[in-house]
Amino acid sequence: MDRSNESFEDAFRIIPRRLIGKGGMGEVYEAEMHGVEGFARPVALKLIKEEYSTRPDFIRLFVAEARLAALLNHPNIIQVYHFGRTGIRYYLLMEFVEGMDLEAFIVRHRLLRKPVPPEVAVRIVTGILKALAHANDVILPNGSRTSIVHSDVSPRNVMLSFEGGVKLGDFGIARAAEESAASPGRYMGKPEYLSPERIEDGVSSPAGDIFAVALVLYEMITLHHPFYNEDIERTMENVRYAPVPAPADLVPDIPPRLSTIVLTGLARRLDERYADAFQFLDALQELISRFLAGSPPALSDYMSELLEE
Repeated sequence: MDRSNESFEDAFRIIPRRLIGKGGMGEVYEAEMHGVEGFARPVALKLIKEEYSTRPDFIRLFVAEARLAALLNHPNIIQVYHFGRTGIRYYLLMEFVEGMDLEAFIVRHRLLRKPVPPEVAVRIVTGILKALAHANDVILPNGSRTSIVHSDVSPRNVMLSFEGGVKLGDFGIARAAEESAASPGRYMGKPEYLSPERIEDGVSSPAGDIFAVALVLYEMITLHHPFYNEDIERTMENVRYAPVPAPADLVPDIPPRLSTIVLTGLARRLDERYADAFQFLDALQELISRFLAGSPPALSDYMSELLEE
């Protein structure tokens, strides 16, 4: 019997187990999704703050972004399984990644006073760029194509699995909060990873994501952030005007070609920056073949050794 026109309704339970993160939008828990007959699977539960869950303008934009994010199916993107509400708070159920976020990864290197090796950093950034490239050309259910801008690329939103995977999450959520904000110019992402044009015009674009990825790469290989200041206004001024030292001037072991690639990604003029993730990827692939030849350690092995130091 053909049941293609039927609908199936069932209930499942979500049991939060451990708080694993807090941010401007809400909390993230390691959780379990339970079905019938003892079925269970680990998930990540993102609970949106009550102050946002009661704002119809935010929910409208958030729902639209969640629907688009659910269409993203790629090995380098954290999967969105479900969007729902408990009481008055909305939530997302997402793929749970056993590992550490890139922010903790960088902090670990700072504690050890050891920059991330270029070949490892390039491998991580390649995964981030592949995620963005996929999101920049998404086929909608009606067959049309659209581009999904992340708007909040930063180390906290990148997960490194202990199996060696690189996964980018939280597509579009910060943008939904910004566009529904009562005060113009309020940014939900980290100010130090905003692009100059986003600070000036408030416009999110794929080029802005490229700028953020280049910053992440810069930070990994130098352990220095060229724009960060404890004062947010000063940070945003730095993003727009502060000179950026070449990575190779800070860390002599960095290949000059990698230094050039990073600075191209950080170009303030859009016509001097990589236009999209594909161009950035092409430059890194050339770098790998010409200057980073050989077999770099598997990311899973590198992380194991890092945590043992």
